[in-house]
Amino acid sequence: IFLLVAIKSACNNKNRRNAIRKTWGDERWVKSELGVNMRRVFLLGACPNENSQDKLASENAEHEDIIQWNFQDSFRNLTLKECLYLQWFSKSCREVPYIFKGDDDVFVNIKNIVIFLKELPENRRKNLFVGSVLNGSPRILNPASKYYVSYNLFPEKFYPAYVSGGGFVMSGAMAIRLFQASLQSRIIPIDDAFMGILVKKIGEYPQDDRGYKSWGMRKIDPCRLARIKTLHRMTPDQLIQAWSEYVKLDFTTCGKETADVLVTRTKPVGI
Repeated sequence: IFLLVAIKSACNNKNRRNAIRKTWGDERWVKSELGVNMRRVFLLGACPNENSQDKLASENAEHEDIIQWNFQDSFRNLTLKECLYLQWFSKSCREVPYIFKGDDDVFVNIKNIVIFLKELPENRRKNLFVGSVLNGSPRILNPASKYYVSYNLFPEKFYPAYVSGGGFVMSGAMAIRLFQASLQSRIIPIDDAFMGILVKKIGEYPQDDRGYKSWGMRKIDPCRLARIKTLHRMTPDQLIQAWSEYVKLDFTTCGKETADVLVTRTKPVGI
């Protein structure tokens, strides 16, 4: 396996999972078109009731791509899901060189990501952690906010630089190091900020890439799809439409920037 795609999902989000399976997460398409082996998994907590669990079991019997843990699947437990995933990867998939990690409402230009990884200089592969970097994000002090983190959990005013959790890429070696760091770290309930804390703890920096977008697209623009790496907050219908437009795109009609398949250079933050 060249690339492991790990997508955070929830029990009742079958439509989102199916949209990914039919589009950019189609392992057979990636193999035939890009020449690499990709493995897709969805990461879930507990279902809200027995009926939902039975439906999920049937879904997994068909697709065999669901990893589930027994905890309440909620926003405040996303960091727990992150830690359990890192543990699972470290024990079961530690030889996989690269990971894409994202949400189930993300569109991914998997071709651009594979090209980026294939062209990555050897000295940047081991400690790779790249996405849309957020700098200087403050710890939220309002207890009524879902983003609230107490002083006891994180005593600093600002989080270290971290990548948006909607979609990012890291090396397998980096994931193993982050798992080890997580064992000695106090969990905060903001998963992407927590990952930034771990990255800082091991002495590394997230790398910023403008191709990772934290928003969606009101009107599908195939030429723009050809330039980005991710779009966030896409409905299943939007994702399917975007993929349909992308795969039939004649890149030569988009101008030189797109015809060259823009792969934005990345730079470490904080150096």
